[in-house]
Amino acid sequence: MKTIKDIFENYTLLYADKLMLETYSEDTYTFRQFSEKVYEMQNVLYYYGVRKGSSVAVLAKDTPAWNIVYFAVTTMGAVIVPVLKYKDAKTIHKFTSAVNCSFMLLDENLIGKKALDELKIDTPLTIIEINSLQLIVSSNTKIGSESASPANNSLSLTMPQVIINPEDIAAAIVTADNFSSSQVSLLTHEELVNEANAELEKYSLTNDDIVLSILPVSQMVKKLSGILVPAIAGVVTVFKSPQTGLKSIVEIVKNVQPTVVITAPKIIELVYNSNIVNEKTKTIMNSALPQYEGSKKRHLIKQGKKIFKLFGGKVRFCSLTNRTIDSKVERFLRESGLRLKMKFNI
Repeated sequence: MKTIKDIFENYTLLYADKLMLETYSEDTYTFRQFSEKVYEMQNVLYYYGVRKGSSVAVLAKDTPAWNIVYFAVTTMGAVIVPVLKYKDAKTIHKFTSAVNCSFMLLDENLIGKKALDELKIDTPLTIIEINSLQLIVSSNTKIGSESASPANNSLSLTMPQVIINPEDIAAAIVTADNFSSSQVSLLTHEELVNEANAELEKYSLTNDDIVLSILPVSQMVKKLSGILVPAIAGVVTVFKSPQTGLKSIVEIVKNVQPTVVITAPKIIELVYNSNIVNEKTKTIMNSALPQYEGSKKRHLIKQGKKIFKLFGGKVRFCSLTNRTIDSKVERFLRESGLRLKMKFNI
């Protein structure tokens, strides 16, 4: 498999009726149902004017909608551009200009009404709400084709088949805040697929795994290859609810009982700082020169076993970022035995 379209067609064939995605206490999708959503999204995007080679910015939370957009955009030959922390209209316009975006899929809940109203003014973008697929504003007076009308609720256009080559650009990543074109990293289909295969080997996923995805919006750039890993392996991915605060992550892990958690160091640090780690443990870890011997060492190991059992006794954590974890948390993972038990990839 050399392109994201190859992965898409492969999992649709192999895992059609297997559960692919679910949100915590909410919707579920089999691989077949997910593929149908992808085709539906493609027809919507095509109707609004997206074509092979178009750049499509995405500002959204870590939900199945993001995954659907990801496959829809890349498998129709367009280029996906994750928008990370930019939530005011002026900065979003600078960002999208740097990567020549004409289209944007936006979660209205991520920016305020004022920013959204400002974004609509003299915008060069066609902006679509990612959840409802409703048009927010369009710079194109002929949406889809000359015969299509923006007021027409029935999507009369069906996207034709496109040929995608391994060397085609699949994603554009802005790597600096100055929005210089020299700071835009272009990733091909082949590069993303190769990276996903390397991560698949690192995670050692099997068809029986349950993957819990807990990624902040700022880590969406890392999701570009990470989202492909469960799709290649044919495993189910569970998302925390967008309405669920970070403080509820411990409860989610306990209830879902995943075998793999794909996350970021900041989430692991949050778990450590929650009440799951007792005050005696934190006192030991806060010592200026902690001596992990005797009773202290036994206490840390006991805490590690308790947490491992609480999370189901089979979970392993994988981080999609190279950021160094807090040294105190790192020491706790190591001395409690959790780093080895949970196979932390940090």
